[in-house]
Amino acid sequence: MPRRILVDPSVSRAKIGRELESWRRNEADYRRKGWVMLRDNLDDLFVEVGFLALIPMGSIQIPIILPTIRLDYDNYDLLPPSMSFIDIFTGQPTAAPFNQALVPGPDGQDRNVLITNTNGKQFLCFAGIREYHEHPDHNGDAWLLYRHEKRGSIAVICERIWETMTSAVAGIQFQMQPSLLAPSSGLPLAQAQDLARKNRAVYDAHVAAYASELEQKAVQQ
Repeated sequence: MPRRILVDPSVSRAKIGRELESWRRNEADYRRKGWVMLRDNLDDLFVEVGFLALIPMGSIQIPIILPTIRLDYDNYDLLPPSMSFIDIFTGQPTAAPFNQALVPGPDGQDRNVLITNTNGKQFLCFAGIREYHEHPDHNGDAWLLYRHEKRGSIAVICERIWETMTSAVAGIQFQMQPSLLAPSSGLPLAQAQDLARKNRAVYDAHVAAYASELEQKAVQQ
């Protein structure tokens, strides 16, 4: 069922347009972190972003894309954006790639912030995401308390996803079927993130060496 129009779409388009301008100014930095803007649609007020992670397979580092999300900005910014996990090939809603998205808790234990609401929709339990503020457990935590902090911006939400999901992908385990080596498979969050950083360092070294080799060949020619 379509949502009620509470904000003139032209107002929301202007605000998302500024968001996209900011994204493009910083796009090179985001790309280095593995954030790729797959689609932006100002007419329908949504963006789709994919997140790349590097995993070791033998002596090489393989980039994989996960997760892929859609942010719907209708009625922005009276309301925060709605977040959905989507299939990268079809754009249709799908399950999250992991069954957990972990953050360190105040007691030192990792806490899962990947939540499923009463409609069966998965989302990250962070202020600035519409499903968080609509959840009955957060009735007293209104979006308007956070709107001035830009919690609903594309970059802020991407940072949350990167911190809790992509940055912790450390490799692949092969059993009967391949499965991603991440906190959801039992590896502690800090250890997974450390392995992911080492994987990235190895990949960057290979890229730098290849670029240097190409430069030397160009000079010799």
